[in-house]
Amino acid sequence: MLSRSVVRGISRNVACRTLGRTEHLCMSADRSDPNPEPRHLIVFGGAGYVGSNVCKEALAQGYKVVAVNRSGAPNIPDAWVNEVDWIKGDAFESADWEAHLKGAVGTVSSIGAFGSNEFMERVCGDANMAVIEASSAAGIDHCVFVSAAPAPKSAGVPSFILKGYLVGKRKAEDTMHRLYPETGVILRPGFVYGDRPGPFGVNMPLQLVGKPLEFLFSKTPLQALASIPALGKLIFEPPVSVENVAATAVAGATGKLAGGIYSHDTMVTITPTPK
Repeated sequence: MLSRSVVRGISRNVACRTLGRTEHLCMSADRSDPNPEPRHLIVFGGAGYVGSNVCKEALAQGYKVVAVNRSGAPNIPDAWVNEVDWIKGDAFESADWEAHLKGAVGTVSSIGAFGSNEFMERVCGDANMAVIEASSAAGIDHCVFVSAAPAPKSAGVPSFILKGYLVGKRKAEDTMHRLYPETGVILRPGFVYGDRPGPFGVNMPLQLVGKPLEFLFSKTPLQALASIPALGKLIFEPPVSVENVAATAVAGATGKLAGGIYSHDTMVTITPTPK
């Protein structure tokens, strides 16, 4: 588990365990002042499903959180909302938020939406690319992009199956590889489960479906189905909890992970902070 003392560390010794060629996990040993002033983390798309959980995880680890999204603070009664500095802004209008990049420990870009292929490519691709480019230009060392498991296979996906969504994610991944070749962290989750806000203030318990499927697609012979060309990753990638995705995002944005690509098997090894 990434403890609060690890999160607040400034000088640390890093021990890395490499998982394959592209997936790495680094933990830090803290030997610094136990009560330094917390630095802030910036979450783009912070009012969304994954983004809001990233905000909660960062707060639980003692970070100040700045969240940027087009609608500003979400209209929900949860206490954590009042602990976040909400910036109402557009990813394409950097004047709305670029001043907040100064002094940030890292950024997490989790912008996404569904719609026409053109719309999805612009939101899931161009908007995230604008954030990644601004982060790099501001000299921020650690940037995390929340992608999707089938993004690298987008060329083989039929146009009627989220084509624009996946093409956009792949374009943003290419930008990460170009601007953050050493420290950039790309998350490739499949179906993300957990309590997701639904209509009329009622949460949808996606774990009721996600957890059984996670077991089937990661612990049984059915896991081989993910290797089916084009659609395998889209349909059969093991689901992962939103808490694990958020914990991995915060770890990557705060320098606790080596740069690389993180999928289900590595995200599940990072324990979320108790809240």
